[in-house]
Amino acid sequence: MKKKAFLSLLLILSLLMCMAAPACAEEEFMKLYAMPTTLLDGTLVGASQLEDGGYGIMYQNASRDDLAYYLMLNSLACNFAMPAGEDVFQCYIPGIDEQGAIGYFADEKVLFITVSEDTATLGDDSLAGYIALLGSDITLPADATGIAAPQFYAAVSRQPYRTGLTGKDENSMQWTEYYDGIGWDELSHYTMLMTMFGFQVYAVDRVVEEDMDILMLVYLNGDAEITVAHEANDGTAIVSYKPGVSYYLLDGSQLNDALQAAQ
Repeated sequence: MKKKAFLSLLLILSLLMCMAAPACAEEEFMKLYAMPTTLLDGTLVGASQLEDGGYGIMYQNASRDDLAYYLMLNSLACNFAMPAGEDVFQCYIPGIDEQGAIGYFADEKVLFITVSEDTATLGDDSLAGYIALLGSDITLPADATGIAAPQFYAAVSRQPYRTGLTGKDENSMQWTEYYDGIGWDELSHYTMLMTMFGFQVYAVDRVVEEDMDILMLVYLNGDAEITVAHEANDGTAIVSYKPGVSYYLLDGSQLNDALQAAQ
């Protein structure tokens, strides 16, 4: 990548960092970013202060696999990436105005993250438990078919207060569950489990109105697509399953058995 193009992408990242949404909920979510010393191949060079008062964090010798790995680690802290261009992502934390961006520069093998001045970080010690779990084996029931995933209620230890089919017409009907009491712990735990089951998560939209702050998340694995619409002001979540996909959803007992090897 030419120097001019590199500087242009840095400018894009800086602009994304300044694009704040108009509301910020008082919740248990916080501005938290993963910052391990090493990724898969990439190595943390350090952080430098930007002109706007934020900080730029750089990893060198990074690959696109490192980019995917970093996005995954960040999601475990409920910091979700939304694609904003080729190898550029805007960061979203439920109930908190957008605070950062992530960009990968292939020619330089550089991963660059911009964060606000008051951002907290997860270092090696804090991430060690997550990383150890990600390397654990999962034992599925003998009759498991299709794409396996934990039931949302099993992951968050809360029963839905309503369930049913939703959709505009018969061809688009999908199973939908409604929950309350979904905060940082619940969303982080669900994301951790879904990652262990091979899912990737992205933010796809944020809707902010006077009394509403919804972050739309999608968990993807092959044909499977599970959408979680999290409302930060009251801690509710609506979970929908893409129709036409063969899921094997584990209940609490099955999930405990599947994770025995990971304990």
